[in-house]
Amino acid sequence: MVEKDAYLKELCRYLVLNPVRAHMVKHPKEWKWSNYRATVGLEKAEDWLETNWILGQFGKRLRVAQKAYQVFVEDGIGKKESPWDNLYSRIYLGSEGFLDKVHEVDQKHKTLDVPKYQKHVVKQKPEGILAKVAKIYRVKVEDILAPGKKRPEARDVAIYLMKKDAGLSLKEIGKLMGVGPTAVGNRWVKMKELVLKDRELIDKIK
Repeated sequence: MVEKDAYLKELCRYLVLNPVRAHMVKHPKEWKWSNYRATVGLEKAEDWLETNWILGQFGKRLRVAQKAYQVFVEDGIGKKESPWDNLYSRIYLGSEGFLDKVHEVDQKHKTLDVPKYQKHVVKQKPEGILAKVAKIYRVKVEDILAPGKKRPEARDVAIYLMKKDAGLSLKEIGKLMGVGPTAVGNRWVKMKELVLKDRELIDKIK
C-alpha cells in the first residue's frame, strides 16, 4: 500500500531500474519487458498499460512529460537508496500521516481477514523503545547505543524492536548505534531466528 503523492514516483523509477541494478542491461530502454519504453514513447503502449498517471507528474504536454520522466529515471541510475528502506510492516510505504490514516481505517474494519502484522501500522518512537529496553535490562540508554560488546542482548533487542516497531531502516539504526547497516542486518537476522525459539527472550521483548 503506497502513499501516492510522496512515494509512488520514486517506486515507479525504482522498478524500471531493476534490470540495470541487476547488470542485465546498461539502460532501462534496453529491457523490452518493462513499461519504460512505452512510457517514454519508444513504442506504442498496449491498451491495458496505464502511463497517464506517471507522465502527468512531469507535465501536461505529452512530449515534455516523456522527456522529463526519462531524465528523472536516468538520474536514478547508480543511486543506492531504495524506497524499500522505508517499508513498514512489510506492505506499507508512506509518511507518518499516511500510516495514521491507514490505522484509522483499520479501526473501522477490525473484522477484515488481514494478517496481524499488516494491521500494526502505528510506529513506535525509537527513543521510547530504547527507554523501555534500558528499563528491562537495567542499563542506561547510552550503554545500549555504545558500540562494542557491552550489554549485547539489550543492544540486539533494541535493534530488533527499532526495525520491527519503529520502522527504522538498517541504515538509520546503524547511524544511531555507530555501526554499519551490514552489522545491523546481521543482528536483525539473528534476532528473528532467536525469537522463534527462545521463550525467555520472547517474554522480554513482549
